[in-house]
Amino acid sequence: MNFEIVFPSFIITPEVLLSPWAGLGLLIFFTFSVYRVVTEGEGFDFSEIYSDYFFRKLIHLLSLFGVIQLYVFLSEVKKISTTEKIFIFFFYVSFLVWLSTQLIRGIFFN
Repeated sequence: MNFEIVFPSFIITPEVLLSPWAGLGLLIFFTFSVYRVVTEGEGFDFSEIYSDYFFRKLIHLLSLFGVIQLYVFLSEVKKISTTEKIFIFFFYVSFLVWLSTQLIRGIFFN
């Protein structure tokens, strides 16, 4: 099956969306979600994972690799102008910063 999500001036394929780093992050999320539901009958609580030092560093590394992977992907694509590449890259990085501040705010100031 071959399908693509088409945006105005560039194409994102499923291979880009399903990168190894995104897959690893989803695997961690799914594993802990199932564990919490089976053992305690509750939903997923991100604060328990983020409070653990190892998983906090793992999440930071996955975010860093995601940024590097996006930069490499954007540098190889010829259909996107330089301005669009810069916009996409900084939008992604700012989204990660916003998401991490929301998580930290929810964990420590809730």
